[in-house]
Amino acid sequence: MSVVAFEDFQPGETRSYGDYEFTAPEMIAFAQVYDAQPFHLDDEAARHTIFGGLAASGWHTCSALMRMNVDGLLRQSTCLAGIGVEDNRWLAPVRPGDRLSAQTRPPWRWMIRWTLARPMPVPSNSSWRCSRWNTPNSFWA
Repeated sequence: MSVVAFEDFQPGETRSYGDYEFTAPEMIAFAQVYDAQPFHLDDEAARHTIFGGLAASGWHTCSALMRMNVDGLLRQSTCLAGIGVEDNRWLAPVRPGDRLSAQTRPPWRWMIRWTLARPMPVPSNSSWRCSRWNTPNSFWA
């Protein structure tokens, strides 16, 4: 695979990569250390919350996105470091058994949007978003 440079991204171009499955034990273990709220820790307790069942921590989904980002793009790029994330949104809960993939799409040359997506639970070939980051830029060699 060739090395990807910042100049290789074109506004509106979409790149897809990654495959990450969330499991209940992994979600609970992450939450025990980093986000110990009932809807992340215990399925029965979660049933009595707004989520109606166990949901992954949003920070866990961000960590999975970062891992897919590194494995699928950054390791083969000239990117040296990021300078932050703007406008992080968790758009839908992630449940045990959900498989996520990542997409990048720069709406402008200076901003790259990272999105997590999964197949819809209805007969359709489209996907829907469960998390989104906007990053203003990164340091590229």
